[in-house]
Amino acid sequence: MPQITLTALQVRKFSKFCKDHRLEQFFVAKDHGAYVGATKRDEDTNELHRIIFYFKGCDPNKDKDCWNTQQDKFGGDDFVDLIPASDLHNVAKEKALDAMVIIVKRSSIEIRTRRKGNA
Repeated sequence: MPQITLTALQVRKFSKFCKDHRLEQFFVAKDHGAYVGATKRDEDTNELHRIIFYFKGCDPNKDKDCWNTQQDKFGGDDFVDLIPASDLHNVAKEKALDAMVIIVKRSSIEIRTRRKGNA
């Protein structure tokens, strides 16, 4: 099962981004890459603000074999799944947070936390 691990610092940065842009959801997606992130277009300037974290080997800007890797990990169909940002905020509040792991299963997405001192 494909998974991505975000450090406590990344989780808190991600949570702050969602709060700063008043986003109620973030996403897990596969299209041109496979990633976790959030976006917001500024209505006044039309500027796109985004935060993206790519699954290992699935960044089309860095990984030469990105297309094959994402096909192997996720299959052929593109997808977007939305997750409440409140889930992210709750994880970010954990004082002993070491990392957040997002696991993409065949029919669901699971979020696990890893705490400092626990492997």
